[in-house]
Amino acid sequence: KNRDSGLELPAPTFEGMDQFNVDSSELLWNTLAELRVIKCKDEVELLEFCCKVSSLSHIHTMRRVRPNTREFLSEAEFRYQSMLRGCARCGYNCIAPAGERNVVLHYGHAAEPNQEVVLPGQLKLHDMGAEYHCYTSDVTCTFPVDGVFTEHQRIVYA
Repeated sequence: KNRDSGLELPAPTFEGMDQFNVDSSELLWNTLAELRVIKCKDEVELLEFCCKVSSLSHIHTMRRVRPNTREFLSEAEFRYQSMLRGCARCGYNCIAPAGERNVVLHYGHAAEPNQEVVLPGQLKLHDMGAEYHCYTSDVTCTFPVDGVFTEHQRIVYA
């Protein structure tokens, strides 16, 4: 049962399942959920490392964004900067739209992510996080592609 929505999927079945002892209690679910919350010192250090790599990679990537280029260049730059800092993977698909596309939740799709041209005066959104040994950060930021907020943009973001 999903703890957020309350919806429930039917229990999975497979041929030969009757040959196994299946525990349908919530013990495993509760244990895994608790493990996701409690972190030991080493895990905290791994998460801090991911956050530092992601933050530095975001800063470098934001400084490289230019109008009249494709959105995917930000993703490529972020992945490159993260890899230089020791994180060879991202924890989730990079989201790097500009302009009106910023409002599309989880923008992009596998066949053509972050494809559009970034226009002068637009805001750019980056939602990207470096991953290290299955630990990841999740950093999202919005900034002007020209480096300066317009009057209206400043009211909302500055």
